[in-house]
Amino acid sequence: MVLPLDRVKKSTNGRVIWIFLLVVGAFVTPAGVRAADRRQQDRLGDALRAPSIRAAEDALRQGAALAAEGRWADAQKAFARAATWHPASVKAHFNLGVSLAALGRSEEALQAYREAIRLLPTLTEAFINSGVELFKTGRVAAALEHLERAAQMAPRSAVAHHNLGVVLGTIGRLDEAVAALDRAAQLSPADQSVRRALADLHFNIGVRYARQQRWARAMISYETAITFNRQLAEAYNGAGLALGQLRGEQAALPMFEAALRLRPTFAEAAYNQARSLAALGRYEEAIAACHRTLAVKPTLRRAVQLLDALRRSAGVGRSAGS
Repeated sequence: MVLPLDRVKKSTNGRVIWIFLLVVGAFVTPAGVRAADRRQQDRLGDALRAPSIRAAEDALRQGAALAAEGRWADAQKAFARAATWHPASVKAHFNLGVSLAALGRSEEALQAYREAIRLLPTLTEAFINSGVELFKTGRVAAALEHLERAAQMAPRSAVAHHNLGVVLGTIGRLDEAVAALDRAAQLSPADQSVRRALADLHFNIGVRYARQQRWARAMISYETAITFNRQLAEAYNGAGLALGQLRGEQAALPMFEAALRLRPTFAEAAYNQARSLAALGRYEEAIAACHRTLAVKPTLRRAVQLLDALRRSAGVGRSAGS
């Protein structure tokens, strides 16, 4: 099981995109951990029947049940007991790290993951989760190093490639980010989180092209974003801006309307619709669109100014502000 425990914020053209980082969940026992624990059992032999070892296994099971119920504080205590009673248990330290991360205790989570990696250096899941915690605490270079290591160690891990793509995207390495997320999509084609991340990433690429006024390239990126997520209102809004430049305002209007159907309170789309209607001389409709914009975002100065100009043009007096 994979739990989305953190999100990365990406600012784009007045819009904030949130992209999920994925964390390997506590009550998953990775295959490598099972193998390591079996080797420990072989080495320890009869010692595994010692009360502390049995108690640690009971605590692990208890912690997994509590985590499944979302009771992370209680789960953390159970995993901490397991790690104390059985310091050589990879599972105990790994799951302790997941529970600490869920509680927002990143530094302690990282310490637990480091111990799991010390015990089992090939534990990909610990590298993935460490990468997420490092990114959350602003250590981007270290996060990238951990996630690249995870993707190399487990080239068929969709989660590793997903997170690598998200982090690459947030630091502007967009082409590499697309490649990593495409790989994640190939490995897990039914995973909607990967498709949403790809949609957000292509949207961000579109914004980059739009800022450079490379409208044809921007349009391709927005269309690709829509292909991955047909519910992404921002991509329709961006496509409307690009079409307005490429084919005129009449071509742009259906995109703004689509964005507003998906999210009726999308102030930017309502403003862009008003602007396009005004450019086409459809003043009364543009005034109505300005009112819809200001009902959602009264402080949007561009909409106030446009409404003033439209009222003057339509001969209906002064504006909103009065």
